[in-house]
Amino acid sequence: MELIYAYLAGLIDGEGCISIRRCKQGKFIYYKPMIEVGMTNRQPIELLEKTFGNSAWYEIIPTGRRKLICHKWRVTGTHCLTIINAILPYLLVKRRQADLVVKLAKRIFPRGKNFTPQERAKEYRIRTILYKKMRVINNPHLFANNA
Repeated sequence: MELIYAYLAGLIDGEGCISIRRCKQGKFIYYKPMIEVGMTNRQPIELLEKTFGNSAWYEIIPTGRRKLICHKWRVTGTHCLTIINAILPYLLVKRRQADLVVKLAKRIFPRGKNFTPQERAKEYRIRTILYKKMRVINNPHLFANNA
């Protein structure tokens, strides 16, 4: 299994994305961890699905200049923890992103958790900071002048 984890870590490092998505539902903003890989070869996507499960796998049909079907695999939320724990020893490029996703995923509580307004505000601030750190790592060209 270690060889498969090493291969999948390389796949995610090279063809994937480890990030935090900012989502809006009604008047609420929330953040969710995400791991995604997209490529025209279907076999590696099937291996990701088979190995990790708890994921979405879909195809993007060619339009315009795109000539090939793009196969995408995505995992969000706390399911990211299991995957990152398995591949972290092998990640080279996206280790910092993986660390931020772990920090966020560990802050996701079961539905129905009641926060006081102060707790909710504090949690929102912490998650926003993680999101902003991820944006700087994933988009350094956008934030080069702010460093």
